[in-house]
Amino acid sequence: MWKTITKFFKDCMTEQDGQSYCPFRIAGCGLSATSIPTFIGLTIWSVMKGNQAWDMKSFAIAFGGMMTGISVLAGTVAFKVKTENAGAPQ
Repeated sequence: MWKTITKFFKDCMTEQDGQSYCPFRIAGCGLSATSIPTFIGLTIWSVMKGNQAWDMKSFAIAFGGMMTGISVLAGTVAFKVKTENAGAPQ
């Protein structure tokens, strides 16, 4: 199981050759992997603590904004993959 998880993350962060790491992808994975659980966790904590009412509209707008940013990141990575030379001989 651990091997599958590490292979998945390596595939997400490397270019088509599977060896060279792309800083753009590393930043995107890092931001996605930390921001989404933090956002949801702090929302739950805020509601459980009871110091503020949970506003579903504000939550949806903020979460939608985060997902839009991640979608734009995924689209640019997909475009970058199409422009890379996958099998170019060295």
